[in-house]
Amino acid sequence: LCKAHHIEHRLTKFKHPWTNGQVEIFNKTIKNAAAKTYHYETIEELKRDLMSYLLYYNHQKKLKALKFKTPYAILLEKFDSNPELFKGNPYQKLRGVDNCGRIILLMVASKMGYYSKNGRIIMSCMNIIHSDANNILFFDMDGTLVDTDYANYLAYHQAIELVIGRKQLAPCDNQTRFDKSALVKFYPQLNAEEYQAIIQLKGRLYEDFLSETRLNEDLAKALCQVSDKRQTVLVTNANRARAMLTLEHHGIVDYFNHLFFGECCINAGSKYENALQSLGVDLDNVIIFENDLNEITKVINLGVNQQNIIHIQGENFNV
Repeated sequence: LCKAHHIEHRLTKFKHPWTNGQVEIFNKTIKNAAAKTYHYETIEELKRDLMSYLLYYNHQKKLKALKFKTPYAILLEKFDSNPELFKGNPYQKLRGVDNCGRIILLMVASKMGYYSKNGRIIMSCMNIIHSDANNILFFDMDGTLVDTDYANYLAYHQAIELVIGRKQLAPCDNQTRFDKSALVKFYPQLNAEEYQAIIQLKGRLYEDFLSETRLNEDLAKALCQVSDKRQTVLVTNANRARAMLTLEHHGIVDYFNHLFFGECCINAGSKYENALQSLGVDLDNVIIFENDLNEITKVINLGVNQQNIIHIQGENFNV
């Protein structure tokens, strides 16, 4: 093959791996991104994962050695300046969303970074395009699609001030959501009437702080791309009013085929239990995007394959 293309084949010196350093380093990079990090049941899983990484590396990863350009961008520059060196047009090699889901892959990878703690999202979005058309995608809202923690905190802060006159609230904790249990913990002196008044007022005030919610843009773009190819379901503990305010504010409500709100989960052990039963889906076809580890544990106990659950973590929200 080298001879046919007039390529000189040079061999490295025996026991001198540093003479082939760039190749060895990239081999290490690939191993760390795949085989040394994840367990694969079949060789096909490994091949699919490697392709995900190579697509990301070639089309999205900006390299210092290339003056912070992607390998594909450099290739196009070379083609533009010296097209006679090429046997084909590289512009015609980039596939679209209907061919292996590259668009979703690139959009999700662009800001999260491949194989960050949420690296499985990239592989999973690509696999969704490849996989069974019967797959149904379930999305959590709070902390997964939308970070509502700060807006929720501010609504509680104002409600408490209006009901009991306190201008100071427990400090805002980025790791823990301020909820009803936190209200009881920090204000044990509240009577039942005050407690209910704060909860109801907080619900009405939440709309005033919608601008403080943050959309997970990477995941929302992926949702947009797959919504016309797969069934998509929102499952949230939020009540209908608050959930609809949030979804409409960020313009993503129309991407869902089904919506399950907190009112549907009152008698269920998990917010997903009622949704799964109502839709009558095969658990093998369920893909879940969720940030709460407790909810993930519950849904695994319901029989959903752990490999089909993508754990979203807050650090990957765009600022």
